[in-house]
Amino acid sequence: MASAMPQRELGLILSYRCNLRCRYCPVCKGSETMQPTVLKKALELFGQHNPPKFIRFFGGDPLLALDLVRLAVHEANHIWPYPERLRFELTTNGLRLDDTILKYFQSESRLGVVVSLDGRKEDHERNRIALVEGESSFDFWPRYRDNILKLPGFRWINMVIAPDTASQAFDNFAFLVREGVRSFNFLPAYYQAWNDSQLQALRHGFDRIAAFLERATESGKPFYIRNLDVHLPHPLYREGRVVDTDGEVYDGDTITAEPFRSHRHRFSLGNVLDINHPDDLAQSPKWAWDDAHETLLAPEIRRSTALADEALGRFVERLEGNLKNR
Repeated sequence: MASAMPQRELGLILSYRCNLRCRYCPVCKGSETMQPTVLKKALELFGQHNPPKFIRFFGGDPLLALDLVRLAVHEANHIWPYPERLRFELTTNGLRLDDTILKYFQSESRLGVVVSLDGRKEDHERNRIALVEGESSFDFWPRYRDNILKLPGFRWINMVIAPDTASQAFDNFAFLVREGVRSFNFLPAYYQAWNDSQLQALRHGFDRIAAFLERATESGKPFYIRNLDVHLPHPLYREGRVVDTDGEVYDGDTITAEPFRSHRHRFSLGNVLDINHPDDLAQSPKWAWDDAHETLLAPEIRRSTALADEALGRFVERLEGNLKNR
């Protein structure tokens, strides 16, 4: 599935705060949050020199740093030479959504919104655990579903398929279709241990989903599948300049994962507070990512991740052959 992505986007890790503790999520959690001075310097640095056309907000959940999202959109609109061509995107678990936030999303049509939802309530909540005991990680969906799907910037649903929900993959997909979802990004849970029966269930689930999508396209009611438009050099993580909460710059967002976080100094290209031009950044990290994966990930996790990604790749190849040609 790997092919190089163009350097067309800027990633901003606004905060590592998250109100979920998903069992399969490899991303670090913490209180680190970007300071406005760091955010402004990052936008000035990259916005004034061959500016990217796309800014992505992530980390923990960006809605827990919504003031920084608003500030970034405001500042970028003043810094970018052609702000009307600039697009933004954030991914949220939805827990923090309310009428005020939805109204803001409604007013910012260039802000793309991706929502993470794994399917039916029982399967979604099996792995997406709310930080506040007794709080549901799912109940935002029936409350705000219609508002979310009608947003001008709504992009797609991130549907994660975990080892213990792989046998229900198609049923969870079918549930979301009945809920009105027509755009998806499918993600097997990476950096987790998958046994052979779970991997087989994953492949079978992807086969059933692919068959459904093919029939929908034949009937003139196609779906948008994000996976067809994104090819990543490493499972889950994306390339492109990424600015961490402290201003350190990396050539991808892999440093947000637990196995790599303590070694992040070996991947840094420089800090936005110390340079005046993107060309002042190092061209490559001191430690190559492929070597880091080989060293820091347990053999079984590497094997599981490769096989889960292979199942996704097979699914995407089937869709590329059967959907894009119609």
